[in-house]
Amino acid sequence: MIAEPIRLALVGLGEATQRLAGAIDQRDRVHLFTAIGEALAWLNSADEVLEKAKPGGAAYRKLRDDDEEGKVVRGLRWARNQNLHALVAVHEIGGGMGFPLTFPMNFSYRVFWQSPDELPPTERPQPHNEEAYRRIAGQMVLGTLRQASSFLWRAGQSR
Repeated sequence: MIAEPIRLALVGLGEATQRLAGAIDQRDRVHLFTAIGEALAWLNSADEVLEKAKPGGAAYRKLRDDDEEGKVVRGLRWARNQNLHALVAVHEIGGGMGFPLTFPMNFSYRVFWQSPDELPPTERPQPHNEEAYRRIAGQMVLGTLRQASSFLWRAGQSR
């Protein structure tokens, strides 16, 4: 059974992810930015509660750091810190129709994680989290949030 605070954070993550999907569909840059920030905040809240749990925090950290979806959580922690503390958009938008027109035409609207090299330097380096973020840079935002959510639900159940 999953602890209530973790369950609530993960429900919040799911709702923010739904708002993000809507913002992508609507091509709404403001709501896209705020939904990503909210999703990252809920995700990191759940991660921190699991990480600091006594007993079980050490086992959770090992599981997170060894699991492929868990590594996504580490990378998203770095994204959250950049987003929250530096107030920068950690995502990039690609696709859609623009000028000059190129062929073949691509009408898809894609939102993916920026390269960390394109973001301002961090005040407090986090080499392990930044390394994990580098692995997800260029990947679709929704996909990685869903991977991280899947991991956190699974990890929360096993506590």
